[in-house]
Amino acid sequence: MGDRLFLKRYFNINPGPVKAMTLAELLFAMSIVATVLLTMIGALTGGLEALQKSTSYNQATILAQTTIENYRAMDFAAIPVTDSNGIVTTKGDFIVKVVIDQGTCNGQTFKKITVNVLKEAAKGSRGEVKKVDVTMESFLID
Repeated sequence: MGDRLFLKRYFNINPGPVKAMTLAELLFAMSIVATVLLTMIGALTGGLEALQKSTSYNQATILAQTTIENYRAMDFAAIPVTDSNGIVTTKGDFIVKVVIDQGTCNGQTFKKITVNVLKEAAKGSRGEVKKVDVTMESFLID
């Protein structure tokens, strides 16, 4: 009430009667706010799921790269040649399969190391299946 008196006294402005929002205006404004909030929550949920999946891919890539680097650090003759079943180990939630083949090309002996890192499928909040599968290959020459 003081603001209205101030405007009238010093600026000779009569702001008119005070108007309140009607129920229809209030409901319309609340529906807009609710729509915006629901959209933001949906975007946040999708972003968090994408972050979780990319973190799993990053972990699988690092695990595959570390496995290959461990074989590179070994002496060439000490690296075992495997069959198609390979060497299967489990590290945390990941299944690591290493297949090592030996061959020759132009008189050079090489070993091909294939590392496959798999994280079994898990259900997301929206019901979709999330599976991580990373494969890396490296060739070592004697």
